[in-house]
Amino acid sequence: MNNVDLIKAGYADFTSGNIPAVVERFADDINVTIAGAPEVPYAGTFRTRDELMQFFQNLGASVNISVFEPREYFADGDRVIALGHYQGEVRKNGRSFANDWAMAWTIRGGQIVGMQELVDPTPLKRAFGG
Repeated sequence: MNNVDLIKAGYADFTSGNIPAVVERFADDINVTIAGAPEVPYAGTFRTRDELMQFFQNLGASVNISVFEPREYFADGDRVIALGHYQGEVRKNGRSFANDWAMAWTIRGGQIVGMQELVDPTPLKRAFGG
């Protein structure tokens, strides 16, 4: 499986709700940064699979994602950049949000060792009440 296919498969697992399969694509020692304002309860940096699983639990408890669309991929060596769009609503208040995103992935030995999400924090900040 090439690096782009690895990321595409992870996104497919995410959209189907198979979070354990997503987490298994990561190495034991990782550096994952999810963008967000202080109001976003799942934003932060995660360095282990356990922390990543906690992120997904917090994400699911905080928001209902109705659209998650990876749209373009760019690859160079061990780096993959994915561009896409998501939208959903905050569970606690029903406010909706939509955002375009970029995710920069680093892959080594067939496993994900890093990911940085880049988004405009304003839509999420507003939706969470900030």
